[in-house]
Amino acid sequence: MTKVCVLRHAKAEKQGDTDHARALNEKGGLQCAALGTWIAEVGITFDVVVVSAATRTQETLEGLGLESGAIEVSKAAYNSDAETLTGLIQESGAVDSVLIIAHNPGVTDLCALAGHGAELKTCTLVELECPTPISEFNPADCNVSRVVHPEV
Repeated sequence: MTKVCVLRHAKAEKQGDTDHARALNEKGGLQCAALGTWIAEVGITFDVVVVSAATRTQETLEGLGLESGAIEVSKAAYNSDAETLTGLIQESGAVDSVLIIAHNPGVTDLCALAGHGAELKTCTLVELECPTPISEFNPADCNVSRVVHPEV
């Protein structure tokens, strides 16, 4: 069984020089710290983290404080659709586990294909257990095993 975790970035400022440059707000920083603590406590690790090039996703990754494998910053993950995110996961090079940090509506749409019916709030992590190698990832073949949203 392989593991694909999908994370919507933490809460960001409403305004920035550009949408791409919007930074996390105070609540977003607290969300990251809480989620990072939970990830460490349950012992989740990732072979690869794919993260959008946007400021708020980069800051989300930083705030989690993960000790994981390779980090791939992806311009294509910025405001992308579920199909693009699926391709990025497949091409990540991960063997056992991958984390993708991106944006709505793409992350919500990706998780919906796996049976998760709700819109992902900021800093919501959806863990998918998949029967295929990550290179053959298809969300429709996966099961939602956990959904975590830190309340801060």
